[in-house]
Amino acid sequence: MSLQEGFHIERRLLNDEFLAYLTSAYKIMRDNQKFVLNDGQVTNALSSYCDLTTETMLDLMTSKISKILGFDVIPTYSYSRIYLTGASLARHTDRETVKLAWE
Repeated sequence: MSLQEGFHIERRLLNDEFLAYLTSAYKIMRDNQKFVLNDGQVTNALSSYCDLTTETMLDLMTSKISKILGFDVIPTYSYSRIYLTGASLARHTDRETVKLAWE
């Protein structure tokens, strides 16, 4: 696997059971107002920095991602965003600490 083009798409990285867990967890977080609305980068979106759900996902996926890429990766932080109707993220450059990201 090569990152020469600057990205890699790995289909089916997360199984259906884990995706169902994420869906449920995010609904609970939304209903209990655990997200920030309008984080300064995207209006009309809910976001969360280093929440338990995404930090756990990083922990569970680190070895799998390392194997796919062919080198060790070290998780630094997680950030999630739920785009509401009409929300969009303008083209931007991630901060230097972001070396790999997935959407």
